[in-house]
Parts: sequence; C-alpha cells; structure tokens
Amino acid sequence: MIKKILKIQSVGRFSSFASRNDDLSFKQTTLIFGYNTYGKSTLTAILRSLKEGNSSYINGRKSFGKTNPQEVEILYDDSSKNIFDSSWENKDIEIFDNDFILKNVFYGDSINEEQKSSLYGILIGDEVRKLKKNIDKAKLEQTGLDKEKKIIKSKVIGKGFTDFDFFISTKKEDGIDNQIKNTKNEIKQQENLSNLKELISKTPIKSNFYNFKEEFLKTLDVEVEKTVDRHIKENWKDITSSRDFLSDGLERLKKDGNCVFCGQGLSEVKDFINDLQSVFNEEYKKLKESIKNFGDGFINIDLEKIFLQFEKYGLDLKDGLDYKKLEDAKEKIDQIVKDKQSDLSKLIDFNENPDFIIFLEELGKLSKIFNNINSQLVETALKTNLLKDQLKKQEITKYRFLEEGVKIYNEYLKNEGFLKKKKEEILKLNEEITEKVNKIFKDNEEKINFFLTELGANFKLKNLSPKSHMGLANTHFCDFCFVVDNTHEVKISNKKRKGDPEPENEAHFKNTLSDSDKRLLAFAFYLAKLSNDTELSNKIIVLDDPFSSFDENRKEETIKLLKELKNDSGDEPKQKIILTHDKGFLCRLFTKLPKDSKVLKIHFSQTDGSSLELCDVENDFIKGDYFKDIEYIKNSIENSTDINEALKKARPCLEHILKRKYYFLLDSETLKKKSVGSYLDKIDEVCPVKDEILNDNWHEDMHDSHPIMILNEPAKIKKLERLLKLLEEI
Repeated sequence: MIKKILKIQSVGRFSSFASRNDDLSFKQTTLIFGYNTYGKSTLTAILRSLKEGNSSYINGRKSFGKTNPQEVEILYDDSSKNIFDSSWENKDIEIFDNDFILKNVFYGDSINEEQKSSLYGILIGDEVRKLKKNIDKAKLEQTGLDKEKKIIKSKVIGKGFTDFDFFISTKKEDGIDNQIKNTKNEIKQQENLSNLKELISKTPIKSNFYNFKEEFLKTLDVEVEKTVDRHIKENWKDITSSRDFLSDGLERLKKDGNCVFCGQGLSEVKDFINDLQSVFNEEYKKLKESIKNFGDGFINIDLEKIFLQFEKYGLDLKDGLDYKKLEDAKEKIDQIVKDKQSDLSKLIDFNENPDFIIFLEELGKLSKIFNNINSQLVETALKTNLLKDQLKKQEITKYRFLEEGVKIYNEYLKNEGFLKKKKEEILKLNEEITEKVNKIFKDNEEKINFFLTELGANFKLKNLSPKSHMGLANTHFCDFCFVVDNTHEVKISNKKRKGDPEPENEAHFKNTLSDSDKRLLAFAFYLAKLSNDTELSNKIIVLDDPFSSFDENRKEETIKLLKELKNDSGDEPKQKIILTHDKGFLCRLFTKLPKDSKVLKIHFSQTDGSSLELCDVENDFIKGDYFKDIEYIKNSIENSTDINEALKKARPCLEHILKRKYYFLLDSETLKKKSVGSYLDKIDEVCPVKDEILNDNWHEDMHDSHPIMILNEPAKIKKLERLLKLLEEI
C-alpha cells in the first residue's frame, strides 16, 4: 500500500513538491481532489509509469522552464520505496483513466482490433493466463522434441535414405543381400534398354538410304572440268592453289569484254571461258558438293564400331544377320561411291546394284530387333523408377537391421513416445482453456451487464465471445454487439471491409451510444476486470475521474459500486486511490466512505507549482456559504468579535432560509429580485415571524450608516441573538 508520495520534482505542474507532513500520508481509501490543470492527470501518469515500469510517461511531462532533474519518490507502508529511474516498477497497480479506455475499450468513436484484443486479455483472467503459460511451456518442450526428432531423421537421411517412414515400418527379411543384387541387375537391364533406344535413334544403319540412292542417280558432263584441270597444269606454277582466282575473274568479266588483268581480247579463248563458266556455275558446284557429302557419309559408316556400341549394352546385332556378307557388300559399295566422287558423269543406280540390295536386305533384318526394343521402352522408364524405389527400400531394410539402424530406431521410438504424451498434454490444456474461456466470456457478459444496469445504462452486451484469427496481428480477440432498450440490436460496426467508411445510415457504436454511455461501458469492463482479479487483495486501485460525463444518478451508482468494490472471492483491493475534479462527487463519496479514509487536495501556485495538501471536505466543500455565515455570527456573539461583519451577514442568511422554506410560494420574478422584503410581501401572513423581521429592519442592507450599525456593541449582540432565534423559528 502506498503510504506517501515523498517527492515529485520537474514533472508537469509538480515542479518542486516534497512531503514532510505525516498528515499527507495515504490510507486504504484515499481521495485526491484537484481542479483541472492543477496536476491530477500528472499524478495518474506517474502511477501508470510505475505500473508499467515505463519512464516515458514521466519524461514526456517535464515541467516547462525547469532545469532540475525529474525526481519521484514513493514510500510504502512496509517502508520500501520506489524511486524514479532506479527501482521503478510496481505491477500491482490497476488504473482506470483515459489511457485504459483508449488502449482497451474504444478509440475515438470506434472499437478496433487492438481494443478487441486488449479486452480479450482483460477478460480471460489470471487462471487462463496460467494455463496458457503451461501450454507455452509444453509447446516449447514439444519444439525441443521436434528438433530432436529431426536430428534422428537426419542420421538416416544423411545415408541417402529419404523415406524415413519406411525405415521405421520395414520388417526384417532373409536374403536381403541377394534381393539387392538381383534388383541391381534388373535396373541395369532396364537402363541398357534406354541406352539402346538412344543408339537406335541416332544410328545410320536403320536408314533406308533413299536420299543417298536418289542423289547418286544424278550425273554431270565432266569434260569441261578436265579442260580446266589441263589449263591449270600447263599454266600454273602451283597447281594446288585455290581456284577462287578463276572464279573471281569470271565474276569481274564484262560480257564480250577483254581480260580483266591485261585488257586484251578474249575471242580466241572463248571456248575455254565457257568451260570455266560451266565449272563454276551454282548447279555444278551444288551437285559436286552433294555427291561428296552423301558419299563421305556412307563411307564413314563404321559397321564394326556401331555393332560394338550395341554390344556394350548387351545387344549383339551380328546374331541377327550375315555380318560377313554385309561387310563385303559395304566394302564394294564404298568403292562405287569413291568412283562416283571422282567421275560425276558416271550413272549409279543403287536400286539395281546387287551389292546394295544385299546391304539393305541384311540391315533390314535388324528392323524387327529395333522395333521390339522401342516397344519395350514405353514401360522402361516407369519400370526403372519402380526398380530403383524397390532397391532403395531393400537397402533401407538392410540398414534398418544393422547395429547403427537398430540404435536409431530405438531413439526414434523413445522420442515419439515423449512427443505423443506432450501432444496429448497440450490438447488437454487447450480443451481446458477453451472450456474455461467460453465460461469466462459467458460469466463476464452477465457481470458487465450487471454493472451496466447498476450504472443506469439503457443498453447491454450480447454475444460476448472469444475469437481467433491466425492471419491477424492480434490473433486472439473478443467480439460482441449491443442491445438497446432490450429490443434493438446494434453492431459495433457495419463496415463490409476494414478500410471502408462507416455507413452512417445504420445504427452502430458511434452513433448510438452517447459519450457518457461509452465511458460507462469502459468503466463496466474495468469493474469486470477487477472482479476477475484473484490477486485483488494485493492490488492498488487508481481511478481518475471514473464518472466524467456521468449524470447525477450515474454518479450516485458509481459511488455505491466503488464503496462495495470486491472480486468474485469477496476480497477487497489493498488500496483505493480516487482522483476527481468534481466537488459534488467528492462530497457524496466522502460521506459514504469509512471514517479512516484520507482526502487530499492539489494546491497550485504560480511560484511553487502544485503540491498535495490535507483537504477538510466538511469545511472546504460540504458546508455552503449559509452555514459558514451562521457559524460566523454565532462565533461573533460568543466571542464579542467582528460584530459589524456579522451584522452584514444577517440579511443574506435570512434571505437564504426564507427562499428554501417558502420556495414553492415564490414565483420566478420574486426569486430574481433576491430581496427579503419582496419575499415577505409574497409570503405575507404564512411566515409567523414576518412582523419581527420587519420591525428589526433585517430586510435592509446593513450599510455603515444603518441605525443598527450605530448601536453600541451589547445592543448589536442582542440584535444578532434575536436573529438566530428568528431563523430557528422559521
């Protein structure tokens, strides 16, 4: 319990407050009165800073124009202290103020996701929080077991065995080594088929050589080329030089022109020029090149090499044909090709050539073999993959029952057992939390509605329920709506999407609840929070103007609830600190609180700033001017002091009591005059002491020259004594 605020320096209005007066010590219930701007909110901010251990609430309220460091020192009833920026934290403080409202209930005119999430936290209570801590602990332990499980799995996966589930489920098999050997052989056979398919797709011996035969049917007159060859042999120094020289000359030669080199006429060598043009024309060059390419391609077919490539993958093509016959035919055809390449004028018809016919017949015997292999390849890829999967499982089975595999298996079973128990524990805790949370929200709806009813609200909560959304920043939150006058259901918001404007043509939180209703709702949530608090007996409750904007009836009910403040177990808070700027509320609350309650007030001066002082509620606020004046007159009579001043207070006292005694007999015009004489005229004979009042001239102002004022003092005292008797008779 806070015993005293020892010091506040350079914080808001409290520029240099230090308390050495024991009269300023706090009690179990402490009221603090302060006019607006005097520093009431500063005191609340200091206590919130203390609750949250957050210095920014104080740092942001540095007193203007003050250079002294900020200091706050709070003393407790056990002699311990909280000193700002040193030992500055006390979580056993619960505060109701604007900050509580903004963070937990509504912001401006809306209740958003942050407030809904905070309300969820307020309502679930300490018991659920403890269960959640147990879940968090269990989940942390589960995470550790999951990591351990991954490490165990990695020992198997690191061996290249990715199917860990099969490693766990496989059974021991006899002859596993032979099974592995046989599967590997099958895979090799299947892979050979794939390789054979690749060879077949590329090998030249599966061709029918149609284009080859067609090209070799073509012929050219080669005599012109012989003429050019003779010319080169007879006239060129280097007969191996490129013939491009002759080709370039022909391209530069004008039609019927002279030699491009010497300028002489060419009529005598016209036939030679024509031969050159024949040799170097495009058709001649293309055919010659084609015969060379087709011929070289055929000659380069190396039957022995090709057959060895197939044999490498288990296919001996020689078994399907007469290889010697094929080889002899190929050799003879090669010679024919070479002859054709040397003499393009030769006519070669391979369709009639017996050696070529033999060559094609022998190769044709391979077609059936090739087609058979290609047909098998439709299933080869699938079968190969299945065999590889089978081999991997066989290898896993072998490893599983080796010493190392048995050890890993046992580690896994042990880990799996712990994980199962941990998951069951978490599931049970979650079920327990779900059950408790649902009950808590149901109970809190009843509780909040009770407080709303007690505070005179015309609305209640409906469907107060817990919600969860993993996609939101605030995963857990609560939702509810309002029922106004027990008939009309009103939503918090009618927005379709988060960024949409609020439709003002429909009822919702903003346009249905008044400012007083909204603050009352926040206060009801706060009271529900306190009633849920199992540690309330250890808590300091701070309320900063809890009734702000409340009407008189709501203020009266607030006083009642504050007086009876308890949790569900019937425990009262360790201490209640209530700050207010409302004198009427302070007076009503003071009269209903225990006698040992303490009331302080904030005093402010321009020179010294704000400070706490003892507040005499009875004299400072409860007693009106009338009672003070009566006491002043009585004291003057008894002590024979300040008689003239007492006489001046006589008429206002008489006016006050007449007005209250005969209020319903006085019309508004008479009341406006505020005159004893006019009151007596209206009251007339109803007042039994009317004549005495008039005879003693009490209806007149007691100015310095008034007849009564010039009487001697004993006579004045007698006059005042008669006045008190008149007041008593009225």
